Amino acid sequence: MLGPALDRDIGTSAEIVQMMLQGKYPGVPRMSIACVDVRDVALMHRLAVEIDAEWRRYLGRLIACG
Repeated sequence: MLGPALDRDIGTSAEIVQMMLQGKYPGVPRMSIACVDVRDVALMHRLAVEIDAEWRRYLGRLIACG
C-alpha cells in the first residue's frame, strides 16, 4: 500500500521504494508487484461504512494498469 508523503521528508522506507522504482539498485531484479493507493483503500472503507452499518465483509479488487 503506497500513498503520498505527508511532507517533503519522505523517510527511509519510502526513499528505498522510490530508488528501486527508479532503477538505482542494480542488484534488484526487474519485477512487478501489486500496489494500491492508500487513498483508494480509505475510500473503500468509508463507502463500506456508509452503505451498510451491519457487519458484512467486502472485497476490494485491484485493476492492473500500465
